[in-house]
Amino acid sequence: MAGIGGGFQILGLLAGAASAVFYALGARTGRPVFRSYGNAQRFLMLVSVVLAFAVLCRAVFADDFSFRYVSLYSDRTLPLIYKISVLWAGQSGALLTACLVMSFLGLFEIWRLEKAEEKYACAVNMVSVIFCCVLLALTVFIANPFAELDFIPVNGSGLPPVLQNVYVFLYPLFTCLWIGGASIIFSHAFAALITGDLSPYWINRSRPWIYASWIFASASLFARSLWSYAVHGDFWNWSVQEMTAVLALLSVTALIHTSMAYEAKGQMKTPSFFYALVFFETALFSLYLTHSGAKDVITPFKYALCGAYMLVAMFLAAFFFTAAAAVNRKGLRPACRAAPNARYAALRILNIGFSAVIFFVFAGVLFQTAAGDSSMPGRYYLLVMVPSCVLTVSFMGAVQLYPVFKAGFRRGFRPGGRVMSAGSAASHAGLILVLAGAALSSVSHGDGEMILYPGGSASFRGYEVTVNGVKSMQRDNYVSTFVDISLSSGEKMIGNIYPEIRGYNNSNKLKAETKSVFSGLGVVSVAFLSYDFSSGEVRLLVMDYPFVLMTAPGFLLLIFGAFRAIRRGWNN
Repeated sequence: MAGIGGGFQILGLLAGAASAVFYALGARTGRPVFRSYGNAQRFLMLVSVVLAFAVLCRAVFADDFSFRYVSLYSDRTLPLIYKISVLWAGQSGALLTACLVMSFLGLFEIWRLEKAEEKYACAVNMVSVIFCCVLLALTVFIANPFAELDFIPVNGSGLPPVLQNVYVFLYPLFTCLWIGGASIIFSHAFAALITGDLSPYWINRSRPWIYASWIFASASLFARSLWSYAVHGDFWNWSVQEMTAVLALLSVTALIHTSMAYEAKGQMKTPSFFYALVFFETALFSLYLTHSGAKDVITPFKYALCGAYMLVAMFLAAFFFTAAAAVNRKGLRPACRAAPNARYAALRILNIGFSAVIFFVFAGVLFQTAAGDSSMPGRYYLLVMVPSCVLTVSFMGAVQLYPVFKAGFRRGFRPGGRVMSAGSAASHAGLILVLAGAALSSVSHGDGEMILYPGGSASFRGYEVTVNGVKSMQRDNYVSTFVDISLSSGEKMIGNIYPEIRGYNNSNKLKAETKSVFSGLGVVSVAFLSYDFSSGEVRLLVMDYPFVLMTAPGFLLLIFGAFRAIRRGWNN
């Protein structure tokens, strides 16, 4: 079966390369026949990737430990939902999953561009299929999920406890979707530069992907934060992975705003192309951090060579995109100066603020990466981001609302007209709630370490923490220890949680986890730090974040506004 899976990967790579060649010929000549050939090869690539993924699924669910990948991340007792997580728990599986998602997105975009101009459609498909080929080449030559072992183990190593979490099940899928969206947005922007068509057409065609990518990037960041709560007890620790995700969210948010001026007035062309490039580069950089082997947080990746290929891909994408923009530098200039307008003046101010914040966050991410440290104190980011955001939003709001209030005074303070649409108002209100919840939790959170014995209890910030018992089980290659903990507030029972600590054979390292329970508007997390088998001593770390759930309605409002924008984009 391993040879069959590897064969499907190679077939998909060859079909993708042929598709890119046909699309390149179509973008140059404009002949429909090349587009048809490219579409056929793109479909063959999708079928090959689906079959390769099916072979991997069969190996995981059948517990075929002759596959090195399956033996590293699965075992016979793993629950079904976590066996599904195994498919993208490791580097090679995650790359194949990402290629599968992007192949489906690319096929959907072929359907959307069916009536588009030949050269433009071919250019879009060419760029997107090249990105798929890069990922598939990594699974063929660097991180092959179908590599076999010289022997067949009786059981696998199993999924680490930190990965046995529903949020880790969702986080990689959301990440693949926003990275796929970033590649399609980049493909549209690159196609506009290749064909020389710098009209707002590429903005109009990619607008649904812009909002969809924003949704998936937000969902990815949200799921990762919840996973960090459940496993580490920290909602946010300013790690390089988290700040890279913030950088992606900032760039796509900036693109949303500049694209409005681009589409309506033909203004802010250069910033729109710039943010499309930054968003795609952030996607590649995220893959570099996740797959380099030196910066792994979610998954224990081992292949450091893969990260070097990601850096090369980042450099080549930026070089060719910048070269195409330089060729079209005259067309990137506004055709005429826009008439004075408070809305577009506010967008220009907002663009300056976004550019400043993106620059300083990118500098911080580069420093963290070069220093070899996966986390960094948040003081630098707070000193940069908070003042920049406050000043930008204040100036933008003043510029946009001034003419409304001025007109209102003239008419007895009854301003007319809408300042923003319902979806935009919901999104901005949701953003305020998210920031308020995060800020209040950061200010008011508390933590404390305690040592208890079975049957013992202790108080912490109005909560009663009780250890009901401890249970240990010997697995094939590790000892799993669970502690039964009850949390109550006064006479009200909040809930029971069962954090695990795992000790592997022939290793002194323990793998511990944190479990959380909701309480009012907040979350209480308990980390199981250690257990003394001889004395029965249980060491816990209890953490309280009292206002973090304020972010949930804000997040829903953000999603509501984005979905309204996506629906408007499909209709256009």
